[in-house]
Parts: sequence; structure tokens; C-alpha cells
Amino acid sequence: MAKHAVTDAVLYPAAKPKVPFRRDIEGLRALALILVVTYHAGVGLLPGSYIGVDIFFVISGFLITGLLMAEVTKTGSISLRTFYARRVRRLLPAATVVIVATFIASKLLLPPLLLTQVAKDGLASAFNVTNMWLAWIGTDYLSDTTPSVFQHYWSLAIEEQFYLVWPVIFLLSVKWARNRRASVAIVLGILVAASFLLCVWLTGVSRAWAFFALPTRAWELGVGGLLALAWPWVSRISTRSKIAVSWAGFALFIIGGLTMNSSMAFPGWLALVPVIATAAVIIGDGEGRGAAFLLDRGPMRWLGRISYSTYLWHWPLMIIPAIMWNRPLTLPEGLALGVLSVVLGWLGYTLVEEPMRALPVLVKRRSLNAVLALVLTVTTVVAGLGLSRVPQLYGGGDAAVPTAADVASGSLFPSSVPRNVTPSLEASLDDIPAVYGDGCEAQYLDVTSKECVYGDADSDSVLVMFGDSRASQWFPALEAYAVARGMRLVAMTKSGCTPADVPIDAYQLDRPFPECDAFRRNALAEIEDMKPAMVVVSGYAAGYRDLYAGSGEFEVDYVSGFARVLSELAGFTEVVAIGDTPTWTRAPAVCLSANLDDTASCTLDRRDAMDPELDSAMESVTNESGSTFLDAADLLCSVDSCFPLAGNELLYRDDRHISATAALTLAPAVGAALDSAGP
Repeated sequence: MAKHAVTDAVLYPAAKPKVPFRRDIEGLRALALILVVTYHAGVGLLPGSYIGVDIFFVISGFLITGLLMAEVTKTGSISLRTFYARRVRRLLPAATVVIVATFIASKLLLPPLLLTQVAKDGLASAFNVTNMWLAWIGTDYLSDTTPSVFQHYWSLAIEEQFYLVWPVIFLLSVKWARNRRASVAIVLGILVAASFLLCVWLTGVSRAWAFFALPTRAWELGVGGLLALAWPWVSRISTRSKIAVSWAGFALFIIGGLTMNSSMAFPGWLALVPVIATAAVIIGDGEGRGAAFLLDRGPMRWLGRISYSTYLWHWPLMIIPAIMWNRPLTLPEGLALGVLSVVLGWLGYTLVEEPMRALPVLVKRRSLNAVLALVLTVTTVVAGLGLSRVPQLYGGGDAAVPTAADVASGSLFPSSVPRNVTPSLEASLDDIPAVYGDGCEAQYLDVTSKECVYGDADSDSVLVMFGDSRASQWFPALEAYAVARGMRLVAMTKSGCTPADVPIDAYQLDRPFPECDAFRRNALAEIEDMKPAMVVVSGYAAGYRDLYAGSGEFEVDYVSGFARVLSELAGFTEVVAIGDTPTWTRAPAVCLSANLDDTASCTLDRRDAMDPELDSAMESVTNESGSTFLDAADLLCSVDSCFPLAGNELLYRDDRHISATAALTLAPAVGAALDSAGP
């Protein structure tokens, strides 16, 4: 039998060696772009339109694998250096132009304190590791309130990383399978299935890693690759079936866009919706009576051709103004900027993408050296921008060290950021309690506390700190109290887990949070066994409103759940409940960095910083349980206003937690409240 006689069995049959150019796939790119841009513009008609990126993934896997198969058909192998050079020519120039432009715009328009983060994110984008960086810092793409100006580069990073490993895996599979298409498909199919299962599992554990990591997203590109590999069989499907399948896929896009939303556990199983829909449209093979009837149109194909540059431009155009104005864009603003991104995308395609792709020095036979030189030059420029020094962030003069009374009264509120501000604006995020550095804060999946001990470890008099990160922020004050009174301080806190007995979802996981319920039950049992002299309880009450998973009214349910916990604790120990601290619209340090000599612009009306009705209800049930309520707002705000500074001290490390410095300054006031409770 001749080597290539059985066309279904060999990798590169004589007939139909590659998939022909598909004009409808250009239109499919346009559809993906429209979905992504309208999602970021705030168009609410299709809340699940973030699936546009998944469409890009499947298309990329399909086209790239088709190119690899065509090369194997022609030469019997794959030139990796040529493949990589072609990818760099195609993607790097436009991406670099946008990175540099975004750096410059950020430098000119954003608060200076944000430039350090912009630099870090930009460097990650330049080195195609944005996805890993965002996962590492715990970014939630679907609900992050302070997104990076380079956040959209995560999908490009995944594609670049996929392009790095997929050709190697494909080539090795071809060699191992001796060019038998079915065997190659089995090998690649196993890898795709493993990636999908990992994605499903990790979505319920860490949505950030599930969303951004290549191993959990590779299956989407891999499905496109398997579809290209299976094309000889797909091409035999009847025309009528292709038409029906393509329209079914198009309908699935609409259904997914209408029914999916950012609160769902995505990607996970739900990512099958856009992946299957995209594959179905591709299977339609461009039949004019199928979905290609809508996609294979001049305007759609034109938009598809410029989709890469448009995608690059749309996000910084939308996010930089939103950060400047410290509010979400209105729908007209978002749509206008979306249109502007199309204009810039067309310019990028015309002036950057196409000329660079055809530049003789980069397309000659041995172009890899020239391409590598281009990469080195680009990364050097971006690194230089990224490492540029942020200006010194202070105004004029020094300020006095405040007392607890000065913090609340605002009597030492400086008109400009003092030169001796502590912590510095740049270091504010790092001014955290020791419990974090010591690993004493329970993580999301933990169901028992770390029970870290501070103060006098041998003392029989025990003080317990119980709650979430709003409790942990008071650790410096509680530690000072325990040391001064010879008590043993036990930390029993869990981030994102309310001390109130109320059902909530896990933040960033968008699923029920049984680990929180188990942690609370276990902690209460452990506290009772300790027989402590006092328990200090605190939690971010208003912050759980969007995570509430019950069927009733949040305020009523939350207050009742808090009362049950207080009553249980009050049955065997003294309890002090510390109320919520102010929540800011943006981290005070960021605001101050843009108003170094006008700190008054960064004050906040107390009614806007707090939830008075909820705080009042919390105080009432605390008193009814026989416990003591400490109103944290009274320690940090005057009757009318909350201040970001007191003397030389920065009072907040972010938009919802006080700094460790402030907690230590407020230690005397906290200690007085604890003493009045009578441990």
C-alpha cells in the first residue's frame, strides 16, 4: 500500500492538505471583538459577552494548527525558528506600540502612586507573562474594581505561551505517531481533556489561576487545533448539516451572552458554551446559508482584519479615563471610546501591523536573528519605561506625631502631605499587621484557625481576636493591649469569612463558601474550650452585601446571624465587637499622590464612608447580648468627615483597611474600651 493512500489515517493526505482561507472566520473575529468591547463599555444587553476572548482562543488554535499541518504536508516537518519568527513579526510591533503609548498616557494622566503598579504590569506585558502575574496577585477579571491598564494583555500572553509549546508538542506527536492523523489526535486530545478537567477543578479552588493560567486555558485553543486536525472528516459532513450546525453555534453565542454573567463560576464548565459555539460555526465551513451569511460581510471582515490592534487599544482607552475620574464610564462614554478604539485599531493595522509583517529585514530566509534583535530592543525600551523612577510623593514641611484623640478630631490634619509621612505613600500597601507575615490569617480553603499566639504565651488570661481581615487590621492595638496586661493573644481570623452566622459566597470563587461556615463553627468551639477572658470580634459587615447567598433581606439576615454568634460567645466570656471602619472610593494614598498640596480633596463625608443603618443595627444587637460595642468610625472620623491623614501618619493602607501604624496609634483608645468591658 502506498504511504499516503489511506487519507483518513495519515496526517497529511494528498487531498485537501490544508483548510482554505475562510472569509467568515474574519467575521467571527469581528464578532469576538464586538462582544469584548461592548462588555467593557458597559452594554448590559449581553452580560456574558466576556466570552469573546474564548472565541479568539478557539480561532487561534484552529488557524495555527492548520498552518502547522500545511507545513508538515509540504516539508514533512516544522521549522520552529521560522514559526516563532513569524509569530513575533505578527504580534510584537502592535503590542509594543500600545504598551509604550499606555505608559506615556499613564504617566501624564494617572495619580503618581499608580505608576509603580503600571510599570510592573507593563513589564509583565512586554515579557508575555501578564496572565501569570495577574493570577499571582489574585486579580478577578470579572469583578475587579481596580483593574490594571494592561489587564487585557493576559489573553495575548496565553496565546504566545501556547504558540511556544504547541508546535513542539505537535511535532513530537507527529514523529511519535509516524504521521498517522488518528494517533496524533489521540495524543493531543488527551492533553486537551487534561487541561479542561484542570480548568473545571481549579475554578472552584482559585478562580484567578483558573482564569489566567495557560494549563487551564490551553484546552480552548486545543479544541480549535483538534478541529483543524479532524478537518478531512469534518469536510465530509453534508452541506445541510453544516448549515444547521453553524446556526446552532451562532444561537449558542446569543444564549451564552444573555444568560451568563460575571457572578458565575467562569471559566469551568461554562467555558464550554463559547468553545462549542465557535467550533460549530467553524464546522459550518463558510456555507453562505449558514452563519457565514452574517459573518462573511464586508464590514465584518474589515473589522475582523483590524481586530488585533483594536483589541489592544480598546482597554487602555476605557480604563485610564475611568481611573482618572474614579468612577465607571457611562454607557455613551464607553461606546464613544469603543468607536475610537476601532479608529486607532485601523491606524495600527495600516501603519504598524502590515508594514512590519512585510519588512524585508524580518522576512528574509534567516530572519530569526533580526526578529530576536527586535525583541531585545523592544523589551529594553519597555524595561526602561517600567523602571523609571516615581517622583517623591510628599508636599512641604513635617507634621507632628498624632495621638488617638488627634486622629478622630482631625485637629492635626495637614493641608499637604508631610515630608515625614509614615508610612510613605509608596509603602502604604505594605503597612500590614504581623499576622499576615507570620502566616496566621487562615486562607480561603482553611477550615481551622492557625491559632497563632502573641503577647505572654504562658499567661492563663487569654484574649482572642476573631473575625475576618477587618479584625486582623486591629492586631497591632490588640497585641499592645495583651503585652501591657500580661495576656496571651490568640489570632483566629480568616480573610473573606464573616464572623456572622450568615450564608455567603466565596469572594472571587463565586460559589458557596462552606469552608467559612466550617471555620466559624470550629473557631467558636475552640474559643469555648480556651475559656478566654475576652473575645474581640470584628468583620466587614457591609462588604458581604454582594456576597450574600441567603433568600431573605441581607441586613436583617446579617444582623441576626451576628447576634447569634455574640450570644454564643457571651455565654462564657466577655465580648467586644468593633464596628466597621470607613470604606473609601479609592485608596487614600492614591488620592493623596495626586493632591500632594491639597489633602482636603481626599477627605470623605462620614455618611459616604459608612453604612449608618447597618452599623446602628449591629450596635443594638451587641448591646442586647450584654457585650460591648466599639464604634470604629468614632476613632477615625469626626462627626462629619473621615480623614486620610493625622499629623504625619497615613491612616489607611488601602481603600478598606487601616494601616498598622494607625492601629498602633489608636491602641490606647481600643485598650480603654476593652478595659471598660472588664476582662
